[in-house]
Amino acid sequence: QAAAPKAAAPEEGGLDLAAVAENALAEGAPAAPPAATRGKGSWRDDAYGPYRLLDRIAVGGMAEVFKAKRSGVEGFEKIVAMKRILPHLSDNKEFVDMFVDEAKMVAGLTHPSIVQIFDLGRIDKSYYIAMEYVHGRDLRTILKRAKEKGLRMPLDLCLRVAGQVCSALEYAHRKKDDRGRAMEIVHRDVSPQNILISFEGQVKLTDFGIAKAATKASNTDRGALRGKLLYMSPEQAWGKAMDRRSDLFSLGIVLYEMITDQKPFLGVGTEMSILEMVRQCRIEPPRKVNSRVPGSLDAVVMKALARDPDERYQDAGEMHRALDKVLSDRQPPSASDLARFVEVLFDRHEREEALPEDHPSGEHSDGSGERPAGGGQAEFTAVPDPMSVDTLLKRFGIK
Repeated sequence: QAAAPKAAAPEEGGLDLAAVAENALAEGAPAAPPAATRGKGSWRDDAYGPYRLLDRIAVGGMAEVFKAKRSGVEGFEKIVAMKRILPHLSDNKEFVDMFVDEAKMVAGLTHPSIVQIFDLGRIDKSYYIAMEYVHGRDLRTILKRAKEKGLRMPLDLCLRVAGQVCSALEYAHRKKDDRGRAMEIVHRDVSPQNILISFEGQVKLTDFGIAKAATKASNTDRGALRGKLLYMSPEQAWGKAMDRRSDLFSLGIVLYEMITDQKPFLGVGTEMSILEMVRQCRIEPPRKVNSRVPGSLDAVVMKALARDPDERYQDAGEMHRALDKVLSDRQPPSASDLARFVEVLFDRHEREEALPEDHPSGEHSDGSGERPAGGGQAEFTAVPDPMSVDTLLKRFGIK
């Protein structure tokens, strides 16, 4: 079996997620976390501090996520999404410290396209984050459902989603602390499962900083790496220092996937060479994959995906303006346009139900979109992906 390419030692401030992935390749399938952390009935104590747990939305390698309710005086109630660290990680001090530090840093982010954090707490040895609950689906689920129905998200809606994420990133990247100092926030994991779309058509970016804490998880926590390899920037894959431009590269990958229905680093070469493919950053222009991609949009995507950060957009505002320019000769899509698309993808019964426990995202998700104009989207036929992200990572021994 071929050896995985070795990552360079991380520079100061870098996130050596690549090294973590390589360790997963070398070690093979890890032992599963204690069964009690995965059991469907283990959480049903209902009361959890000031919250009441209503439903478990998902469970991943680092945490389980619940729909919860906090009650107050005079019948006050608020629904939140609660992310609770799994018990087997609560004794990992380095992981907990980084998880808490990152949560504290991003708690002050208040932007309409960022999932807001309301509370960070600890009950006994269990740490949790209470955050805004988004009723919808994540982008990963939306794209998968569209493919199943033989559809592709209309280009205008792809641009709206990417533009809203740009807006969120621009705000976070420019955020300053109370003393006016730049906080230098980098998301580190801009990917479809972290882009939520509500059934009302609102786009929300979630999980700022969580990827950094994931690198301190033990060998049993490979679920935290799910999908990350495919959305890394080259500098992240080398374990080098990252800045805001790394997030823009990852967003470029997401936009590429939305408009082509393909992941640029998936299905080329062997699974074991994915990290090397990301580092080399040889990407076929989206227009060659989908001839309906306008040349102006093709140029925007390829600039975002430049191997050298100096050749990319230098901030999210610049990328957002470039996307707006592509839309300049069209009627800009609205949140309601995005919301109508979900009526094509998810029926009323699904929109009124909670997410299933085996939902692929490590977090609550949501979805919406636009109704295909004149039935034209029927021309886009779904081509089954020969290798899903889950299949790929299972081969890595990452569960």
